[in-house]
This record gives sequence, C-alpha cells and structure tokens, in this order.
Amino acid sequence: AEAVRSMLATDAWDVLTANSKAGLDYYDLWALRSAPLSIDYDCWFDARSVGRRGSCDSYELRIDARAPMLPVESAFNGLSVYRFSKLTRASRRCMYDGSATCEHVAFHACLRRDGLRIAIAPFLEQGCGNGAPRPPPPNVRVRVLGDGSIQVKMHTGIAKLDSWTADRRQAHELTVVQPAALLS
Repeated sequence: AEAVRSMLATDAWDVLTANSKAGLDYYDLWALRSAPLSIDYDCWFDARSVGRRGSCDSYELRIDARAPMLPVESAFNGLSVYRFSKLTRASRRCMYDGSATCEHVAFHACLRRDGLRIAIAPFLEQGCGNGAPRPPPPNVRVRVLGDGSIQVKMHTGIAKLDSWTADRRQAHELTVVQPAALLS
C-alpha cells in the first residue's frame, strides 16, 4: 500500500520495484541494471563482462529500507508496481522473444524508451526465500545506506579484475555515489 501511495503522491516514478527484507541479500541481480550499484550488465550470460567483473554470485547487495528511491534502468526482485495509465500506453510495443537477457531488462528498456522512470523502492520489502546467499566471500559488496549513499567494497581476488586495481589482493572501499547524484 505504501508503494502505491508513494507512486500516486508524485509523478517522479512510473515503476517501483521491491527490495529484500533487512538482513537478506537482494536476490534478483539478473533483472537489475544500475551503474551506480555496479551491476550494469548481464551477470549470468554476458561472458565478457562476467570474465572481467564477476557473475551474479560474485555480488552481495543490501539496501537499507530507509534509503531514498534508487533510480535504475531495470529491476524486479519479486515484485513491481506499475503506474497503469503509463503502462498500457507504452507496453503495447514491448515484446520479449526469449533470445536476449532477462525478460525484465528487455521490458524495462522498452518502457524507458517511452519515458517511463523506474526505481527500487527500498521500503517495499519482500521476503522471497532467504534472499540470495552468495558463496562466501562475495567479490563485490554493495551497500545502499539510509541516507542514499552507495558504498562498494571490492575484494579483487578475481584475476580479471586486476585492471581495476594494482594490487589484486587488497580490498578497496569507496563511496561511489551520493544521494543527490542519483537523480541527475
């Protein structure tokens, strides 16, 4: 109900997608596309990017429920709320033939071409299964904090990540994006 009220209170978002419950990893990385969250590629089937940056199993993403809306190119995570008036107009041209990546990515790319705006609603928590536990330790840990800042910690033990850092054994923690930068 809060997601619907939030969507109706403003026209900032046309699609709101779910977060995972506190303490659980965001599980639907295949549908997620977001450069600020460090997952802007098909982490299962884009062999080139997986070889350089790691598969979905290499990532651990947790989003604080108090964080502001997170604009994304695509997301799902078990639940999406669509602004019906915009969806019916835009989705007539959106088709998925099963030959590309995750169906949500193709659908959301089509919707975005028609100007629809997509965000993860951190307060919209769902509890599918037990999140997405990754084989320990994950190579990339992403945290979205309550103030909306994003922290990425890379354990660059993957040989292919050596172009990102001179010392592959060292973990790097850095704030990637501040909240205001997400909306620009």
